[in-house]
Amino acid sequence: MEHVILFGSWASRVAGVEGAFSADVDVLLVGSPNKLDAFDVAEELGDRLGREVQVTVMTQAQWNASEDRFVRDIKAKPFLEVA
Repeated sequence: MEHVILFGSWASRVAGVEGAFSADVDVLLVGSPNKLDAFDVAEELGDRLGREVQVTVMTQAQWNASEDRFVRDIKAKPFLEVA
């Protein structure tokens, strides 16, 4: 795994954008992690946080792809790279 990125409304609130914290945390794993392991970790983390953790996995090439609408949307809003 090359990057762990928090995005979505939760990341926006942490970055200072006004609004309510969402009930879930959106996490993007960029690289080539084992998807089943990633979903297991997300479930465990969600149990610890008391919030649902939504995990998305994509390759570095997908993250770098400027034509990908999902990637453009993430990059257009506040996000936090944690690893």
